[in-house]
Amino acid sequence: MLTAHNSGEPEDANLRGGDWVASISYRYLHSHRHFVGDAEQPQRQVVLANEVINHSHFIDASIQYAFTPRYSVALTLPYITSDRSQKAPTNYPSYRYETHAAGFGDVRITGYGWIWDPAKRPKGNIQVGLGLKAPTGEDGASDIFPTVNGPIYKT
Repeated sequence: MLTAHNSGEPEDANLRGGDWVASISYRYLHSHRHFVGDAEQPQRQVVLANEVINHSHFIDASIQYAFTPRYSVALTLPYITSDRSQKAPTNYPSYRYETHAAGFGDVRITGYGWIWDPAKRPKGNIQVGLGLKAPTGEDGASDIFPTVNGPIYKT
């Protein structure tokens, strides 16, 4: 059985043994401030006048199978796309250099278990998981990054 939930509870909160759940999740990151550790470095933006902007999109496609109402396993395939731009150190202050990379990330397989039997604790429970991440992603994704001195190949 393939199920879909549109409530605020976890997708696997009411699974029975033999049930499947497919899901897609999305996260977005926008950054335009420079940090070293937890200290912001605003002077880099003022001195270098380069205002680096990053946009990253993360899409995870997962399929989960329940062995019992308490125990399940999930396989997740992530896809990432990121853009980076910065102002050009030229007399054209509105010009920005841009670079882009995209690809599949590392596949994950994770086993999950509810701490308490869901039939005995229908109003609250805690789920724990343990998994493996396989190095299947494209770690060499790259693009050409133009500069005033010519193109630079970045990874």
